[in-house]
Amino acid sequence: MRLPEKFPEGTEFADVEGVPVSKTSGWVVIAWDVPGGRLFLIDSFLRNGRLISEATFRRQVALLVPSIGTSQLGIDASRQDEAKRSAAKNAQWLLAFVLSCAGAGVLWWLHDQPTAVRHTPSAEAYEAYLQGNYFRDRQNLDKAIPYYEQALRLDEHYAAAMVGLARARFGFSFGVRPDTEVVKARQLIDRAIALDPQLAEAYLARAHIALVYDFNWAAAEVSLKRARELEPSNVGVLRVTGRLARILGRFDESAELFRQALALDPLNTDTHQSLGRVLLKAGNLTAAEASFRKALELNSQYPGMHYGIALTHLIRKEPEKALEEAQLELDPAFRLSALTVVYHALRRKSESDAALRELTEKHANEAFRIAECHAYRGEVDQAMRWLEQAHRNHDAGVAFQLGSQLLSSTLARDRRYQAFLRKLNLPTEVG
Repeated sequence: MRLPEKFPEGTEFADVEGVPVSKTSGWVVIAWDVPGGRLFLIDSFLRNGRLISEATFRRQVALLVPSIGTSQLGIDASRQDEAKRSAAKNAQWLLAFVLSCAGAGVLWWLHDQPTAVRHTPSAEAYEAYLQGNYFRDRQNLDKAIPYYEQALRLDEHYAAAMVGLARARFGFSFGVRPDTEVVKARQLIDRAIALDPQLAEAYLARAHIALVYDFNWAAAEVSLKRARELEPSNVGVLRVTGRLARILGRFDESAELFRQALALDPLNTDTHQSLGRVLLKAGNLTAAEASFRKALELNSQYPGMHYGIALTHLIRKEPEKALEEAQLELDPAFRLSALTVVYHALRRKSESDAALRELTEKHANEAFRIAECHAYRGEVDQAMRWLEQAHRNHDAGVAFQLGSQLLSSTLARDRRYQAFLRKLNLPTEVG
């Protein structure tokens, strides 16, 4: 193989982030243009050529495989066959070889099993990152964002802080998210993965956006698979994988994944409520109520748990008990949703109407919950309109609660609802 005699104009690149190890399916070839002191980089089985400087090349190698010194880039040409055989077995690892235009022969560099050296942030950047995590875990995103930004000002290569900032900007709560924030979140995640391809949290964040914003189950599954390969015992990865299984109607698998997560972190309220929701959908009302009550025991302020318990009583046809729980709910939107359906079950129409009206006026961004309320009341046309609005809003309820008992009680056989499920690439049985 030889380099072209003359490179086309405009092929000089200072930034080669487009070819990290994680994005190449095979070889990465680097040919050294000795007379010009430049390197010609060809990635992914020679499909794409780029001209870069030697200094840029050495920086890139140091970034991708920090455990290998740049002085070790060549091995004896007599080992070509061995390198080729090894590369065939280890195509996922970086294979680089240097060709000399001066005719000095072919030099190979192969690293079959790189030992990744993770980036170590400064103490100040790490402290800012931890403060960002503290506020994000408590849903105070406005306070979390400045701390993540501070961490990145102190250390611009801090991949974990990029993921934290992406998650804070995206939100992960129910309701509408501005597209600009989603774009920024995606860019941060992509950059984090380019810097640290072994960062499971980055793939988890990518999967979460695919789930609750794109409704792209296949893309979410790909990212979650990679995250689990990297960290099989990551509680967040197990929980989101469980949510995906629940979305796709695989309730037993979903419940098992949540139980695995709880075995690792038994005090995680989010996992208890997730288990409760899948058990509720599967019809295991006693276990579902126990999960919701455990979440409340761990955090009496946790939103939606009295709402969940109210639903278990509603399904058992115990509306008076359901009302008691609905009135205990602290989250305004959950409380109004619960009151709407419970008053309807009690045939207290005026009070159900008033609760639904207040929910619609004060929480119009909660389109999915409003759709559920209309569906339970038998108002199919209104339910479908709000369901479509929830889809346009990228409401997370479309992902996590589609097929809930409140919806399926009246919509399960409606053709428009079945078409809605097919539009989301979901089996109609999920509804």
